[in-house]
Amino acid sequence: MRSFSPRWLVMALTLGTIVGCSSEQTDVQSAERNLESVEAVAAEHGVEITTQGPVSLDPPITRPRRRMDIDQLNATIQDVTGGIAWTDPATGDNLFETLSATLGKPDYAQTTNENLATTALFQKFLNDAARHVCHELMNRELNNPAAEKILFAKVTPQDTYETAPEAVRANLRSLLLRFHGRHLTPGDPGIELWRWFFDSSEHVAETPAIAWRTVCAGLISHPDFYMY
Repeated sequence: MRSFSPRWLVMALTLGTIVGCSSEQTDVQSAERNLESVEAVAAEHGVEITTQGPVSLDPPITRPRRRMDIDQLNATIQDVTGGIAWTDPATGDNLFETLSATLGKPDYAQTTNENLATTALFQKFLNDAARHVCHELMNRELNNPAAEKILFAKVTPQDTYETAPEAVRANLRSLLLRFHGRHLTPGDPGIELWRWFFDSSEHVAETPAIAWRTVCAGLISHPDFYMY
């Protein structure tokens, strides 16, 4: 077995120490260079404070949106449709009253607070109600020339977006004001979503009148209708 003399061992340890110290010294010098900073130079920046006026730092006064209760929803649907209610076709009973317990209205025997959550069951019944009343509204205006024009306030039942784009936009603004309380001026970007909805419905509907019926149902099913 080959042996190493103490002399070579001392030389190896010394060399390792020198290399280690040199490496550490290089790391320290590199760190010192990295810590060098440039002195900041102060400069003036003009700030305009006269054009905005006073600004309040108080938080805005808001409240969380709430859903209509069943009585309010029943009354509002009849109001915007000119008296058409969601009824059972066989009996004529008002279905909001028939299904009031299922929809969360209190009976004041077991419950006293109405459930105002927008549950899947509520959405299902609201969609059913919207389709029913909008179908009745369309038929009333198509079959009774003397009826108040709500669905076709600014258009004829034959108008399409291709043949009468401005009339379609005007009718959408009329419906949004009546159903959602939103007053939109001509050219308002808020009309484009509903314009697209009507245009898309028109492509798959048998007649433009059915496309307006679809828009009516969409307006009632929208949160802007039943939330306040």
